[in-house]
Amino acid sequence: MDTRHKILVVDNDKNILAAFRIFLTGEGYRPLVCCNTEDALRMISRHRIELVISENYLNGHIESGLLFLTNLRHKLPHLPIIIVSNQIDDAVEQRLKSLGINRLLAKPLELRVMKRTIKSVLSLSKSRYSKNKILDQQ
Repeated sequence: MDTRHKILVVDNDKNILAAFRIFLTGEGYRPLVCCNTEDALRMISRHRIELVISENYLNGHIESGLLFLTNLRHKLPHLPIIIVSNQIDDAVEQRLKSLGINRLLAKPLELRVMKRTIKSVLSLSKSRYSKNKILDQQ
C-alpha cells in the first residue's frame, strides 16, 4: 500500500507540472498533476488528495482559477491549498485569503521554501485532523 502523501498540482504550464512532479517525487510525495480545472476536479473526486498546489490563473484567466478554488473549498473545506503565482495583486490576495488558502507563494519558487511550506502545511493539516477526530470521539 502506498502511504506517500498525494499532492495535486494544477498549473497551465506543462513545464512547471513536470518540474513539480520531479521535485515532489524526489521529496517522497506522490504527485498528481493537471493543467486545467476540469481534470483537477476529476482527480480530486477519484483520489484522496492531501494537499493542492495551484496557480491562481487557470484556463487562461483569474476568474477561472478563483472559481475552481471556491468550488474546491466548498467541497473540501479542510483540504490544504497552496497558491503559487507570478501575478498577485492586493485584491486577488484578499479574495484568496477569504477562501482560506493556507499559503501564498510568488513565482519563481525557491525549492527550499517550497519544501518547508509543504511540510508545514501538511503537518498543520494532520494536527487539525487529529484534533477534530478526538473531538468527534468524545
